[in-house]
Amino acid sequence: MSTNEWDVNMDSQLATHASGFTVRVDGNPRSPTGVSPNNVPAGMNVAEQARLLRIGMDLIAKGAVSKPKRPAVKPARRVLAENHKPKRPVLSLKK
Repeated sequence: MSTNEWDVNMDSQLATHASGFTVRVDGNPRSPTGVSPNNVPAGMNVAEQARLLRIGMDLIAKGAVSKPKRPAVKPARRVLAENHKPKRPVLSLKK
């Protein structure tokens, strides 16, 4: 099957096949929380529906632009100079 038979709208996360079959994805396109197939043509068998659903989902996932990961920001550490550290009593077992 050619991808020319599909129209993919990434703004609405919708893929439409030339037959009228549509697939809408909810959530992240690469890991969706929901998938809604609609407008199944009359007389289309279950295997063809499954194939169109799989291809439509693949096209939407491929069209998703992954956001670059930002490096984790480490919390600022307070660095004290050696001479600014508080004096603490030293406990020693030596007599």
